[in-house]
Amino acid sequence: MSLSFDGSTVFKLSRYISVRFKHQKTVIYVKEEPFIACKYLFMNAPSIKSTMSFDSIDQMSESLNGQLEREITREEVGLSPEDEFWGHCSNLQVWVENDYDTRLLHRNLAFPLLKRLSSVGDIKAKKIFSQEAAKRFKSRSPTVQKFLVLGKHLARLRRSILRDLIDYADDIEVLELLSAHFNGKNDFSNNMKVLKRLLWINPIHRKAHLVLAFVYLKLGNLVKAKIVLKELLKLYPKDDEALQFLAQVYWFEEKVEKAKAFVKELNNASDRFVGRKEFAELKSYKFSFRVPEDIFRLVKHRHGWYFDFP
Repeated sequence: MSLSFDGSTVFKLSRYISVRFKHQKTVIYVKEEPFIACKYLFMNAPSIKSTMSFDSIDQMSESLNGQLEREITREEVGLSPEDEFWGHCSNLQVWVENDYDTRLLHRNLAFPLLKRLSSVGDIKAKKIFSQEAAKRFKSRSPTVQKFLVLGKHLARLRRSILRDLIDYADDIEVLELLSAHFNGKNDFSNNMKVLKRLLWINPIHRKAHLVLAFVYLKLGNLVKAKIVLKELLKLYPKDDEALQFLAQVYWFEEKVEKAKAFVKELNNASDRFVGRKEFAELKSYKFSFRVPEDIFRLVKHRHGWYFDFP
């Protein structure tokens, strides 16, 4: 339904969502508050018949090398601003009528909009948000998976569900991001599964060995921590980080001479160790004791801190 309101055209999709055309611009409103201005419309999509094999708008975009996301001017296709407005309204109406199926909109709009609807009290949005996030992660699209992790759209999922989703991650960068996510949640069990899968895909991944060794160390399993570090040293015999980390483990075992022997092999010798008692008092998995602070570099990302994987 459309109506005139203060010189603008309003298309109301539900009690929560409306689309307004004002000053030649299309803006989506949530609970009468502006949410986002629509920058472009998927105007160069192929015919419906040719899209039947695609599972989602995102998959279609990837298959067409991102052509759907190119910002085409209205002049190129002969559309007026009003035509573009009604195109956006039509896309959103289909999305609403299909119970917020995120495959029908681009991920950059579908998930933030669904998240906003959840926060303003839309019961349907709250109910399906987690279901949609899990369903889309299972698509195995690295682009979608990275978006979901970095956007923290998996935060509401239970640990058991997240554990199942790990099996659908085949991309190294996605697994690295998942490791950082579980690190922030102090979820050692899931992080361990992620790291083992990462090493199965890329057996020579240095940082994955180091992070896995730290997880074992944090859990008090010194034997497995040493096994992982020794495996790393077989791959990289002169790796200073692995040597220093292994020296710390031997220090924990009170094998002082052996610890110092490893330190002597380092290019930049250091005998700075932290004791077992101090280690046991650490509340969170943040690589916050002194030796591993030198080993792992934290990088600031717009979504928070994460570990620098080379």
